[in-house]
Amino acid sequence: MKIALISLMLFLVAFLVNAQETNYPDVEFTNTGLYKIRSISSNDTSTLVKLDITYLPGRWTAFGSYLSLEDVDSGKKYKLESIDGKKMDEKIFTPNSGDTTIVLVFQKLDKSVKVINYIEGDKTLLYGVNLKKKKEQNKSKEIPKPVLAWINQEIAKSKKKELTTTFNKDNFFHKDTIKIVGYIKGYDKRAGFSSGIIYNANELTREDFPSTIKINNDGKFEVSIAVNNPVNNYMLIHNKHIPFYAEPGMTIGMILDWEDFLLQDRFRDNSYSFKKTQYLGATKSINEELMEYTRKYTDYKKLEDYRNKTKPNDFKLAQIEIWNKNKKEMDSLWSLKNVSSLSKNILKNQLDIEHINYLLEYTSFREEYAKKDSTNEVLKIPLEKSYFDFLKKIDLNNYSLMTLYEFSTFINRFEFSEPHSNLKIINRKDYYEALDSMARENFTEDPFNLIYNVAKMRSISGRILQRPLTDELQNQIDYASQTFNNPFFNLEIQRLIQEKKIKEKGYELPNTAAAKVFRKIIDPHKGKVLIIDFWAEWCGPCRSGIEYSLAMRKKLEDNPNVDFIFITDIESTGEQFFKEYSEKNLMKNSHRITADEYLALRELFKFNGIPRYVLVDDKGLIKDDDFQNHNVAHELTSKFPEKFKYEMFQ
Repeated sequence: MKIALISLMLFLVAFLVNAQETNYPDVEFTNTGLYKIRSISSNDTSTLVKLDITYLPGRWTAFGSYLSLEDVDSGKKYKLESIDGKKMDEKIFTPNSGDTTIVLVFQKLDKSVKVINYIEGDKTLLYGVNLKKKKEQNKSKEIPKPVLAWINQEIAKSKKKELTTTFNKDNFFHKDTIKIVGYIKGYDKRAGFSSGIIYNANELTREDFPSTIKINNDGKFEVSIAVNNPVNNYMLIHNKHIPFYAEPGMTIGMILDWEDFLLQDRFRDNSYSFKKTQYLGATKSINEELMEYTRKYTDYKKLEDYRNKTKPNDFKLAQIEIWNKNKKEMDSLWSLKNVSSLSKNILKNQLDIEHINYLLEYTSFREEYAKKDSTNEVLKIPLEKSYFDFLKKIDLNNYSLMTLYEFSTFINRFEFSEPHSNLKIINRKDYYEALDSMARENFTEDPFNLIYNVAKMRSISGRILQRPLTDELQNQIDYASQTFNNPFFNLEIQRLIQEKKIKEKGYELPNTAAAKVFRKIIDPHKGKVLIIDFWAEWCGPCRSGIEYSLAMRKKLEDNPNVDFIFITDIESTGEQFFKEYSEKNLMKNSHRITADEYLALRELFKFNGIPRYVLVDDKGLIKDDDFQNHNVAHELTSKFPEKFKYEMFQ
């Protein structure tokens, strides 16, 4: 009897050990918004992971042999073998509820395993899954007191303490910096990134001034951006957009929450605003108001299809009707809540610019679409001059329009819209005179109409940045300078001229971490002229440029005086594509660097968009950090006549 009882007890112990299950195990760090482990259990042959999937209805997930569990102590990996009731790599569609539960069957974990990582390919999604410990329901996420003290100390140093409520010619432009200091609650360096970026730009001169955001291991971050005026922009951290409004001379604080990053990961390309973000400092109230009134924008693909099938006047009337309807809805919301006049002004401007851009874009792409679809009769209907009357619905002397991030698109569309691109001009000076005349004729007798003068300023700035300083260009500069009644414009012109003279001689890289990344790439090519090409898999113009230049690069393949270097990053370009594309297009000197390194190089060479080209001379000096790569033969033979002759390119 005693032996039988002992045997039974041993059997029960063995059964309990084999059937051991951990429900909702504690996880050190979560790097996905889609998956949570409900339970982990083992049987005689396998380890079963019951996984809760929360995703957008109709979207799908799939699981294959690239999934594994990793023993944190030994590094040993246990592969996925099957999925209960499903096939490997089968698409599992999310139901309308948004929730799905599946059971993943892995190789059996060794008995010694206590903590695991859940890995998908080369990315760890769940770190430190504890098989012996249940998840704590109320983990503390308080901001450490030293962190909060640091943020408040930085805010206290702010030169500008109060917001400007009304903007005009005398108080809008002011060259200074905006500093942002903050903290990400729940951040862990295992998130795979340690920097972000602000795609900052000088809209008066078309210059880019991107600024990288340094994120410390403890979750603190900071960044300074150079600005000319108040801005309503956004930070980009881990491909997530976090908006902010600030004015020159201000320091603002921001508290972010890792939970927001996970939620936006779940929503993917759908709009999701960071609801847990806290703002500190002088902009606290306005940023909270702007965050609350974030609107969902129009489905651009549907709009594109619609405009290609709609006659010009019908499209204009339909857009104006929607525009007016949205204005009424906005006014109705404001009647229910107390909103500051500055927030109202920014939100109204955003709405106006959004619809103005739709109307301008209708005219911008008609010729391009008509070439693709020669049978489309709608695209052949000429635009009447009256089509552009919608511009009178906004005040083109409204300085606060320039605070908007969307202003960049607006001014670009405005400059190249049909009334301006069709101006009959002999030279650039005539174009400036025509702009002034059009502004007076259509909008105001004031010789300084803001938007028309910004267009003029951008044109003359572009010529200063990209052309030699000839007598003809100086005459154009003189005319433009005389017609600007805002001294800030003329100060910017003089700055551009002085900086151009310095850059034309070539300049050395600064002693920064970003420069060290760049030097490591170019040092093996010392003594050669280098053309650096920043590109990405998703960038159509980048790839067109690479493919177009292939024939020319083949001709120079054995030239000892020049090398072509291509730089992309691991988030923008897949490993397999990078390998195959580089080989196919003779990209011998190709580099696929980390996203953090790529952001640092963006700041180093001041570019928001790609493709971007940098010319380095044989001494290692930066000869041109915005190189015009479409005319390599002319540029190389003119800048280095002793090394390159035109016949080399024939």
